[in-house]
Amino acid sequence: MTKREFLDKLKKALVNDLSGSVIQENVNYYNDYITEMIANRMGITLFRPQNADIRDNVKTMIKTSHYSTEKDSEIVQVDAYSYRTVRRIDYVPVLAGNGKTYNVPVEWEEYVPVKKREYIEVTEIESVGEGFQKIKELDYYQWSDENENKAFAYGNYIAGKLYRKNEPLSDLLKVICKKYVGGQNGEST
Repeated sequence: MTKREFLDKLKKALVNDLSGSVIQENVNYYNDYITEMIANRMGITLFRPQNADIRDNVKTMIKTSHYSTEKDSEIVQVDAYSYRTVRRIDYVPVLAGNGKTYNVPVEWEEYVPVKKREYIEVTEIESVGEGFQKIKELDYYQWSDENENKAFAYGNYIAGKLYRKNEPLSDLLKVICKKYVGGQNGEST
């Protein structure tokens, strides 16, 4: 089932029980959830804020939301949230056994939130007939050395890449399909 089919079925299932605005909230929620899946398949370094700490215990969380539509693609806003740390020293007065008070240095880290905004372009991929071979090749390309920066991702019949004006996803799909599938027509639907 494609994203479009799922969202249409969701609308139909909710139409008799909920108001239009609540239905739209649910559709938006699941659309964002699905596009987050594609963003998460891309390299997190594409979205990590530049000044975020990159230690193992520092995570970057991404949230997506619909930004606009261009032809058959959706432009999705990706907001990445993380933090950077700043080493601090506070002096805490401590009463010693000799009855005197001493200022003892206590080191700690302040966690400062950081954010980065990026945009990705996503589109659905047809999966019938020759489309199945195309899907296999998109998955192959996704993990190939040619996608070393992980700016392209594919999953669940949805392809996505970093959004750049004048570099549409459809052009990249045509190149991938021509190179790996040998077809002349790499258009998505």
